[in-house]
Amino acid sequence: MNELRRYFTNFDQETAPPVVLLLLLAGSSLVPGLTVGLVQIFIDGYPGSLNLKQVGWIAAGIAALHMADSVLQLAASRKSTQLAERVSARVRSQLYQRYIALGDAPGSAGERLANLIQDVDDLRIGLDALVAAYRDTLIVAVLASMSYALAPQVAPLGVAVLPIAVIPTAWFGARVRKRGTEARAARSHFSRLAQDQLAGASTIRALQADSREHARFVVADRRDWAARSRLALEGALPAMLVRAIMTAGLGVLLWIGADDVAQGSLTSSRLLGFLVALTWTVRPLTGISVAWTQMQSGMAALERVHATLETLSPVQPPAEPVALPSGALSVEWRRVTVDFGAGVVLHRVTLDISAGSVVALVGLEGSGRSTLLRLVGRQLDPDVGEVLLGGVDVRLLSVADLRRAVVLVSGSEHVFARTLAENLRLSSEGATDAELLDVLHKVGARQWAEQLTGGIHTPLDELSLPVSAARCQQIALARALLSPARVLIFDCATCQLSAQEEHTLIEQLRLLAGERTVLIVPRDLDILPSVDRVVILQGGRVIETGRHENLLAGGTVYPRLWRERRGAAVE
Repeated sequence: MNELRRYFTNFDQETAPPVVLLLLLAGSSLVPGLTVGLVQIFIDGYPGSLNLKQVGWIAAGIAALHMADSVLQLAASRKSTQLAERVSARVRSQLYQRYIALGDAPGSAGERLANLIQDVDDLRIGLDALVAAYRDTLIVAVLASMSYALAPQVAPLGVAVLPIAVIPTAWFGARVRKRGTEARAARSHFSRLAQDQLAGASTIRALQADSREHARFVVADRRDWAARSRLALEGALPAMLVRAIMTAGLGVLLWIGADDVAQGSLTSSRLLGFLVALTWTVRPLTGISVAWTQMQSGMAALERVHATLETLSPVQPPAEPVALPSGALSVEWRRVTVDFGAGVVLHRVTLDISAGSVVALVGLEGSGRSTLLRLVGRQLDPDVGEVLLGGVDVRLLSVADLRRAVVLVSGSEHVFARTLAENLRLSSEGATDAELLDVLHKVGARQWAEQLTGGIHTPLDELSLPVSAARCQQIALARALLSPARVLIFDCATCQLSAQEEHTLIEQLRLLAGERTVLIVPRDLDILPSVDRVVILQGGRVIETGRHENLLAGGTVYPRLWRERRGAAVE
């Protein structure tokens, strides 16, 4: 019942349309009962008290009822489709917004796509099934009432058959939902495998692993087929059993009713009308069974959707946000400690970056550079200590203000299957073509852009060769420079660029001195003399900090690092 309540909550914002829909369905559900009534008039009166003209009127009445039923069902179908579309669109929109807010969690991109498409579609099918079940339940109630009016002696036994017929539907419901979950898991595994193999087709060919990978594909395909076959079989069984129970019940009622006719307590015409009414309940009862089976997939999808919507972001917004000061922003870490559970990543780090400066963070892999930088934009929060932006604790800033103030570019930024201009305008919607070309020049990609068939308006997914990793980084860097952010963080964001391209970028960043604060994890130590300050991290601690020339003269770790790794990529 809790699942059904959740289903009904999807109509909360659609008060008026469901009322109209329910009225249309109620009107349509009266047609079978009224038809049985007209048929009973014919059975009772013909050929005795009814003439052919009156029979014609009865026939016309039945035809009119069914024409009216067609109109009502058409209108109800339209309302139902509109309602389901609004509900599914709203849920899909909520899911999309939730995924964007959650960032990298939870689940893979494939699982998110399945939620956005398959689960919402299953929810929509379940909503359609709920509407159908409502109409069929009304029809059963009308026909049961009609059968009682026609043969009150036998009707209690007939009504007793109805709940018995519903037992298979209820019993198989949990099994169908379980089979649905298994089928979803099998299809998800099959889709991931196929996507992975197709993406790595060249590697499979190069390693001559065609037959082995094809065998894995076939196994996954068979498991997917087997899971869906079990779902289809167990989904069809309830309707088959309902039909069998009702058919057997009608046989028993015919035998009992015939005995009542023989004793004179029931007329044969009334028994015939009673059986017609009960026979007509078979279809809506079967429909209820089918609808309930379809709703199992919908309710399973609803559980997954609600689990996502109810997932809390690892970073919670403040109750009363504080505004940032204007101008360039300083960045400060005060006694910051971060522990991911497998060991402390940052140990009571205290560091102050002046507003408008260009600062390079240097250290070996695992030194804590990326974790330190992720704290600024609240990709995560410290376990101990605080991070200040412009003198304000980042936990006191609204999410919107923080996103406007800080942009982080990593070494694996995404480039969308759109034009180059559309990719760049993600960070500045109103940027002109001239401004786009200018920022591409700053990151060393203008010549490449101008050589494209359509220039910056070339769709990147239609290029003969995929966009290289270096071009992807240049596009990501250009987006960051176009943004209004006052703190730019480049975490290994230049690792695919050449040394010359990285030097050109640093020169452009130096021109922003005083306007933006820049934090960079460089690939090439040769750029360090060009920055305002160098910070050396080791084992989650800041061990040295200062200008390049000062560290060379008075440092302990930096001189050795400069000699050993000058010109090499810092992993």
